Amino acid sequence: MTWTGFGWLTSKARNERQAIHWLAEMSNDPEAAGPGLAQWLAGDPRRRPVYERLSRELDAMSAAGATLTRPERRQRAAPAPRSLPRATLIFAVCLVLALGAMLALREAEFGHQRTPPSLSASSGEEQRFGTAIGEVRRIRLADGSTVLLDGDSVLTVSFQPSKRVLTLLNGRARFDVAHDPSRPFVVAAAGGTVTAVGTMFDVWVRPDRQVKVVLLRGAVDVLMPGQIAKKTGRPLRLAPDQRVLYSSGALDAHARPIPVAATAAESNWMNETIDFDYVPLRDVLLEANRHSSYQIALADPALGDIEVFGTFRLKDTVRLAEKLAQSLELDLAADGKRLVLSARTSHRQK
Repeated sequence: MTWTGFGWLTSKARNERQAIHWLAEMSNDPEAAGPGLAQWLAGDPRRRPVYERLSRELDAMSAAGATLTRPERRQRAAPAPRSLPRATLIFAVCLVLALGAMLALREAEFGHQRTPPSLSASSGEEQRFGTAIGEVRRIRLADGSTVLLDGDSVLTVSFQPSKRVLTLLNGRARFDVAHDPSRPFVVAAAGGTVTAVGTMFDVWVRPDRQVKVVLLRGAVDVLMPGQIAKKTGRPLRLAPDQRVLYSSGALDAHARPIPVAATAAESNWMNETIDFDYVPLRDVLLEANRHSSYQIALADPALGDIEVFGTFRLKDTVRLAEKLAQSLELDLAADGKRLVLSARTSHRQK
């Protein structure tokens, strides 16, 4: 995004204008516009809520239009009421958005930005946020930072005069940090810490208590559990598009894992459709099992070493299990909401 004096407003308005464009395209030719809409939605997690909200508003306006065209009194038969043309509704929404942008700009000029009381944290006060399986929650913090909390995750937040401290107890989160050099932004996870001033990064506490840190923008300093326990050593500085893994049990103060390039799947976990480029099957299942009450398991843990290549829709867990079984030549069995992948009988007999 090209920075302007109203950069925060431009980004929001751009998503709304593009959403209106796709609403019109889907109204004219859904089959032709569908792939383009899906690609646009996958490009930014903020787009889908905007598109769905505008679609609901258009449907509501269409229903209201049908009601308004019905006469109060009828002296003779009248034509059946018709909904307002969708193009007219889209034009009306554009006008509403323009008015909303003007009001937002006016409010910003006079410093009237408001934060919901539930998200404002006073000094030292700890807040706790959690998500269920399949739920992704966006949280706006009192300092202007935002957190995208993945499914089955727990995060605590405590803002102090000298620093902003957050603890990811389990699960995964994306942190988009508001710039404030006087108060470092520190995320604690499984004994280590990730410190930033103004940047965007992901932290994932995996079920095996390994922690994955992926940097998307800016820079972060990572301190390993051993360094914190023994109060020694320099932090590891990550560059954009790098990721690093550390273990909660790694207490060697001199152990420094080597940063490597982050994959597309690691950077785009919030999208429903993810491209896996030779990723171990166990990691694919870790991603998928966060999105559904259906859980995919492996009959033999050694199957987790199989590398997976392809594009998969993670939120349709049953279809994903079927696709994995077919492409990897595995057997699939269902046990309630547990889907089990196992080696095929013919393969085991060889």
